[in-house]
Amino acid sequence: MSGSGADNYYVADSAGERDLTGYRRTSTPVELLPGSYVVRLMGTRAGATVTGGQRTEIAAGSLVVPGTGADNYYVADSAGERDLTGYRRTGTPVELLPGTYVVRLGPRRLPVQVRPGVQTAVGP
Repeated sequence: MSGSGADNYYVADSAGERDLTGYRRTSTPVELLPGSYVVRLMGTRAGATVTGGQRTEIAAGSLVVPGTGADNYYVADSAGERDLTGYRRTGTPVELLPGTYVVRLGPRRLPVQVRPGVQTAVGP
């Protein structure tokens, strides 16, 4: 799992139900037998297929709400219904798998697209 090393991910079985690795920091590799797995990062999920003798990399992206840290923001799924991250202080980035999310800052709901390897700033 690529990333800054600031957040944790883990690898589960192909159904995504049984944790196989325990938490690892992003940017820390894990060795696995060939097969299909689910990678979980901050409530987000992606499938991964590991082939023997080859490196498989899942690229995380990140987002941040600029600020002084005086306020909190939350990241929810694309419908804005399921909280994925718990609160984060403004100015503190969060790593996520690529996809569409909703950032909640006070009463505001801001849609955001996270791309692999890129930090996206979400305006307050």
